[in-house]
Amino acid sequence: LHRDIAVTYAEVHVWDRALEHVEHALSKKPAHAPSLYVKAMVLSQTSRPSEALRVYEALSANEPDNASFHFRIGEVHESVNRMEKAESAYRRALELDPATRGARFRLGKMLVATDQLQEAERQMARAVHLSPNHAESHLELAQTLAALGRTTKARYHFERSVELDPSLANAYLSYGNFAAQQGEREHGQELLAKFQQLSAVEQQIANFMGAVDFAPEDPEAKDKLVSFLIEHSQFPLALRAAQRYQLANPEAVHYHLLAARIYSAWGRREDARRTLERAAVVFPDSAEVRRAL
Repeated sequence: LHRDIAVTYAEVHVWDRALEHVEHALSKKPAHAPSLYVKAMVLSQTSRPSEALRVYEALSANEPDNASFHFRIGEVHESVNRMEKAESAYRRALELDPATRGARFRLGKMLVATDQLQEAERQMARAVHLSPNHAESHLELAQTLAALGRTTKARYHFERSVELDPSLANAYLSYGNFAAQQGEREHGQELLAKFQQLSAVEQQIANFMGAVDFAPEDPEAKDKLVSFLIEHSQFPLALRAAQRYQLANPEAVHYHLLAARIYSAWGRREDARRTLERAAVVFPDSAEVRRAL
């Protein structure tokens, strides 16, 4: 149970509470592999790579054929710029399980960075095949194809990247530069203008988040942040914020309604309905929940 609570906190980036609960789980069962995995993940996300690596390597020693452990070891090595070790770990993960999507994507990015474009294109094409709705995989593949002079396919993947994630600022920057290089001046300018617009939005988001951090008990600041995120289609970020507020104040019906509102704006109507149905159980006397349902 404490491990599951830790995972819930980790999903919304409340790392201190996640670590608190996973440590509690491990105090009961010190060798519990799922809890150790969560602990290593939290350590790696809180700038403690050496500690994370020790835990992942211990897990891998017990399960040497577990591709996920090798992938995570690669991530930690990459985070501290040990690129050869990272590449080796990613390749080992893919030997064990060619469908390890994260390892495929990270290896492809590393190959692009070292101008190994032919292999990078193969790895990124496989990454797209494994995760066809992952906008960043399409973007990386598009950039690689463009560098190889394969402009028709590059254009297709640029288009897919912005279709899948209209808030991916770097996609507009790369696609805009690509369009300009192809002599499509007007189209390139439109794309670069969109990049500038999204960059300004990112700065405004940072400002709103700063206001919430400065006054964490101010519900109005939280509402302004979430409303701004919804307005600019930053739905994953908005949902993570609402879930954090729910965890901090589970007895406030407002944040359950906020989560449902985000799901609805996102087009995820079933998730919105389920959120409201759960809220109706927790808050049976709430007229607001009944109206929302």
